Amino acid sequence: MKPIDYLDRIADCIAKWAKDDRRVRAMFWFGSYCTRDISSYSDLDCALVLRPDVDINTLLADIRVVFGSECVFDVGRGYDGKACFWLSEQLVKVDIYLARLPDDLVWLADAKDVPAPRMTQVFDRDSLCNQLLDRAMQPAVMDVNSRINQEVEKFLIAFEACSLAQHSNDAYGHYFEYNLALGRLARLIQLARGKPYKMYLPTKLTTSCLTHEEQMAFCDLAGTMQLGKPHDTTRRLAAYFLNIQRELASRYQLSRTVGEVQIIINKILLRYT
Repeated sequence: MKPIDYLDRIADCIAKWAKDDRRVRAMFWFGSYCTRDISSYSDLDCALVLRPDVDINTLLADIRVVFGSECVFDVGRGYDGKACFWLSEQLVKVDIYLARLPDDLVWLADAKDVPAPRMTQVFDRDSLCNQLLDRAMQPAVMDVNSRINQEVEKFLIAFEACSLAQHSNDAYGHYFEYNLALGRLARLIQLARGKPYKMYLPTKLTTSCLTHEEQMAFCDLAGTMQLGKPHDTTRRLAAYFLNIQRELASRYQLSRTVGEVQIIINKILLRYT
């Protein structure tokens, strides 16, 4: 069975259940199924707006029954409004977000790094979510200049923290903060190369945004917990960051010049390495 056919079958199954269950007031698709950009690795993502008095744990138990023997395992996280179900031997994942009010899904409708449509409606019993759906249909408009400045600030915070942890012989602290800095660098690469989409987890970042030579250099930045080795890696991370900063500065109005950022980087390296 083709991936799209299997997802359609599962989608029909859960949509039928939701329409028949009066605890569910509205239902939406989002993610790749919403845009029909389906691959063999695609998930099924849906959001349910529930009546305020619904017991989440009971609802999740009922959803498990709906999936029946096809559910290989699940993680019902009613405490944070999300549940995940993995179906069939192919481990097709179904992500279900649970909301009490339409406003609980504003983060999804307004996501600035996700192209429209960010949500599509399955049903809405009381027309509660019309404004939410309208917002999800609006083009994604990001203030790229502001976002770049934010990511630069966050990189510097993480870079200083990983350098301090390295200096303090805190292996895991260094590894954790270093990877935060590396993640900020990845976002700056996306912004520099004109692809500010899905910035929480870009799809195939290295192959879509970097040349082969750049890919090799980026992969060499992988974090390590070996404190005897990270000095060179930290310096390479700083150098890569400054190169991207120069690229960004040629097209955007940054709050700090490349020279100012380099002075900060040099002070951190001098203090901790």
